Amino acid sequence: FRAPMHIQDLLNALVDLLEQCNGQEAAQLLKSNDQQWLMSIGNMDCRQYMRSQMRDSHWPDAIGSYLKAVYHESRQDYTEALDACLQAVTALRRQWSEPAERDHARPNWSVPLMSMLISKYRTLATIVDNRTPSGDNEHSTKACNLLRQFFSDCQGDRTSNLDLSRKQGTLYVINNLFKIYFRLNNVRLGKALINSVEADGTNTFEKYKMSQKVTYNYYLGRINMFDGNYQKAETHLQYAFENCHRQYIKNKIRILIYLLTVQLVAGRYPKQQLLSKYGLNQFAQLCRACRTGNIRLFEETMARGQEWFIKRGIYVILQRAKIICYRNLVFNTYRFVNSFSDINCRLKIEHVQEALKICGLGEDETDLEEVECILANLIYGNYIKGYISHSMRMLVVAKANPFPKPG
Repeated sequence: FRAPMHIQDLLNALVDLLEQCNGQEAAQLLKSNDQQWLMSIGNMDCRQYMRSQMRDSHWPDAIGSYLKAVYHESRQDYTEALDACLQAVTALRRQWSEPAERDHARPNWSVPLMSMLISKYRTLATIVDNRTPSGDNEHSTKACNLLRQFFSDCQGDRTSNLDLSRKQGTLYVINNLFKIYFRLNNVRLGKALINSVEADGTNTFEKYKMSQKVTYNYYLGRINMFDGNYQKAETHLQYAFENCHRQYIKNKIRILIYLLTVQLVAGRYPKQQLLSKYGLNQFAQLCRACRTGNIRLFEETMARGQEWFIKRGIYVILQRAKIICYRNLVFNTYRFVNSFSDINCRLKIEHVQEALKICGLGEDETDLEEVECILANLIYGNYIKGYISHSMRMLVVAKANPFPKPG
């Protein structure tokens, strides 16, 4: 179907598609946003027009209200758009509860329409909340509650053939809920959703669309990152980055920001070519600082990019990479000193102190007690295998693998 030029043509085409249970084509038609019929919506009662052709159905209310929402959104009347979209989503929920819909031979035929409606509803709720002075996120919270009902509908479908089941919409609902949870800073609510996906097993997960699997792994990676599970976070973020289509550059950059963060904390550094390709040179100096053990460069880079890092929620996590910086400073100092000496497995604490001074740190950061404290933390964190000899002012390290690789 091509986008109709007149609103009546659009509504007639939608009625035909809905009666044929062709949700995919109906959704594509609604996404076309042809300017001619878009401008005509304000002068027509779309719901009433569709009701005259589809009696005893909630589809006219769902689709008619959605069109009204799109019309108000195009005029930047977001409150009216949200109200109309809420009516659309509520009508869709009523339609999904109808026995004829639940017992349909292909219960998932309308999943594309559900996906489109809840995405629009979440987006409008976010816009309206952002414009509300109180900042109580009332509409996003309400959207969250309504989306959870759709999640239950999708998960509750007992159709034996997964290709025909509403479960195909589960991941789309979950991803929209993740977006709300992160906005509300209430990520812990997402863990129950993760458990439901894991309970369904790998076979079910592989049947989801790749775009939804990428989004899911992106949020799962971020959740694990904030929980301190950096290895798991890297696995999920790597999956999201590798499978995100190359034409979606902004999405790849968004994923890469968090992937680079967990890699830095684990002591792994990307190639400069990758950073340049995606315009993420904010990480270049951090990588250089961590690799060389340049504490002053690390602190200056963090201070310079503080606002950028905070905005993306990675500032505090990146601070944990400082321990890697200290580890590499001690490791490089140990290697340098031992290249001129026959004394192995030992390093004078004064040598570490001098290395810190060369980095440009002040006396309060380089006195011997402070240096010993740094070394003690490195030993405790298993970044160094060894012990401190206080009487000899010496770091004594193991003969085998004295500086284990981080991560």
